[in-house]
Amino acid sequence: MIVITGCAHSGIVEIAEQAQKILNKKIALLLGGFHLMYKDEAEINRVVNQLRKMEIDALCPTHCTGERAMDKFRMIFTHKCIAGGVGKILDFN
Repeated sequence: MIVITGCAHSGIVEIAEQAQKILNKKIALLLGGFHLMYKDEAEINRVVNQLRKMEIDALCPTHCTGERAMDKFRMIFTHKCIAGGVGKILDFN
């Protein structure tokens, strides 16, 4: 399952959990704006830890995720964190 968000105003964790609940599938890729740009370090850490517990195969944080959060995702998810942005082409085959 691939979950694509625009700007996750309602919460990226909540969106991912709801997608898993509805489709009863593991998330292969969580892609888009995670809406953490203006969040403090504690909230960023909470989100990172909750997503890590979900065992998502890959993440591609973009847009409104914010640099501090993107740095944290790259550090924690290492090879599972895909660099995204304008012009990024992803092949799902």
